[in-house]
Amino acid sequence: MSALAASGLGALGLAMAYVLGMVFPLFVAALFSDRLPQRWVRAATRSTGFVFGTRRIAWQDLLAGGMFLAVAAAALALAVTGRMSYAPDWLTSWNRWATGLAGDVAVALRGLPLLVQAAGIAVLALLVGVPLYRSWRAAT
Repeated sequence: MSALAASGLGALGLAMAYVLGMVFPLFVAALFSDRLPQRWVRAATRSTGFVFGTRRIAWQDLLAGGMFLAVAAAALALAVTGRMSYAPDWLTSWNRWATGLAGDVAVALRGLPLLVQAAGIAVLALLVGVPLYRSWRAAT
């Protein structure tokens, strides 16, 4: 994806935005998992799971397998019906509106220098990351 950028700095900015978008939700999940009550964590790790014949399967693996099968069934149903999604009409129209708005913002930001755009992304990351870090440090 970074190869599509017009310059090296553009590729770096695109890569940073992609990484921030992929890693930030994982960071938030890890941050909140540290705050789980210890009895929940102990109960999850102490669970023996389920026994099928001679095999013991952890409940987490069964849950993940069930989710995988549900997604596969939904994808198969979409393929059979020929639809692109199960989104209701109001969600589809909102998605079109939001996509148009994002396109307008991108066109408006095109005139800004790349470093200003990168600084804006960094400021947004700091505005979210610093309060989260402070609350995490205050809790420990």
